[in-house]
Amino acid sequence: HRPDGEAHEETADEDARQAGAQAGVEGEVAALAERPAEHGDVEPGGQHGAEGDAGEGHVVLLRGEAGIGKTRTAAELLRMAAERGFACHRALVLDFGAGKGQDAIGSLARSLLGVVPGTGKEARASQIAAAIGAGLVDQSDLVYFNDLLDVAQPLELRAISDAMSIATRQQGREAALQTLLRRLAAQKPVMILVEDIHWADPAVLSVLAALARVANEAPVILAMTTRIEGDPIDAEWRGQAGGGALAIVDLGPL
Repeated sequence: HRPDGEAHEETADEDARQAGAQAGVEGEVAALAERPAEHGDVEPGGQHGAEGDAGEGHVVLLRGEAGIGKTRTAAELLRMAAERGFACHRALVLDFGAGKGQDAIGSLARSLLGVVPGTGKEARASQIAAAIGAGLVDQSDLVYFNDLLDVAQPLELRAISDAMSIATRQQGREAALQTLLRRLAAQKPVMILVEDIHWADPAVLSVLAALARVANEAPVILAMTTRIEGDPIDAEWRGQAGGGALAIVDLGPL
């Protein structure tokens, strides 16, 4: 049994460490928000310039046990990002099956395209067409966004879609979302929050790694929440994500 004084000191140290880590994440949000001029080297339809660190975003992992306050902390970061001019998007990984187009990645794709919940299929198709017209989405990626948003493929794309392998579809979805995210971030900084990734399957984790690669080069913050037990962000995922900066915040009791 440790003396009470020692226990209190440990608690105080942990509180200070946690506060410091969270302040560091908040600092990343603030620093990115103060660099709007540096988005100029990215044009819709183009690639991000290779000039160094100025346009880089960040990947943030909020870890903690169930009920510890991950959602509250993440929501606060989103609120702060929105106040600083970020376009904010949020998706949730469920621990049970979701309807087609309603999974975390489908929900995120809808959000990035400005599709509000409850929008019908025709309106979703129109939103994709508008994004293509605005130069945010390539015409060649239409088949993938139709799939992500659960929109019927036009006749000329049905055979292509039906013949597509699972691996090809996955790679195409990832590349399409990366392109969209880069082009959105060219207009204003973006923050994406994906909650409860301890429930994520390999396909979802692969998409998150692809988005993290964009955050390594563009004004994007990708924030994720997970329980410590079941945390899927391991060395393999970090390698898939391009080995960029990763801020880990372990949350203690509030």
